[in-house]
Amino acid sequence: MFWGRRAGGKLDDASDVEIVNRLVEGDPEAFTAFYSRYAKLIYYCIGQIEKNSPDDIFQEFFVRLQNTQFRPLQLWSRSRPLPNFLRQVVRNLVLDRRRSEQRYRRQDGSDVLDEIEIASEAASAHETMEALDLRRGAIKAWLQLSSPRDRRIICGKFHRDTPPNIAAEREGLSAGTFRKALFDAQRRYMALVKATIPEYFP
Repeated sequence: MFWGRRAGGKLDDASDVEIVNRLVEGDPEAFTAFYSRYAKLIYYCIGQIEKNSPDDIFQEFFVRLQNTQFRPLQLWSRSRPLPNFLRQVVRNLVLDRRRSEQRYRRQDGSDVLDEIEIASEAASAHETMEALDLRRGAIKAWLQLSSPRDRRIICGKFHRDTPPNIAAEREGLSAGTFRKALFDAQRRYMALVKATIPEYFP
């Protein structure tokens, strides 16, 4: 799968409690260890509830964690097994997302949020698999960005289509400074994308 083989690191043998405690303190090594240990479980749990867009929800899960300073993990009772707790957090995220989409449909009266098939009838199975590989590689590269601001900027541009003026305001940057930050973030992001899926960048 797209999270790849677990890489060695200082926290490979650390307990869940130690990893989470360091994660909420902002330790990037703890984030890497947490992702390596639980990305597969989180993705599996999402897929069990939501079949249509697990990749989007998987990315949103980590975006929300980082945007809330890992608040869900701060609320984790250390006496409770972390996998069980994560299953509940994932379930809540998916159900909240469904409720939001249902409210949007009721307010808008349209079907704009209906599922859009990745592969059209004209697309071959090979093209569909390539599209999925590219998407998964892009998500993995995004998770490897070391700067939380880079992750927010890239997510806003490519996942949420956030207008530049709103994104700049959220980051507390002027328009010119934000353009430079976006350029730098995209450069770092694309370097990671190319390193993650080099077969698509000869």
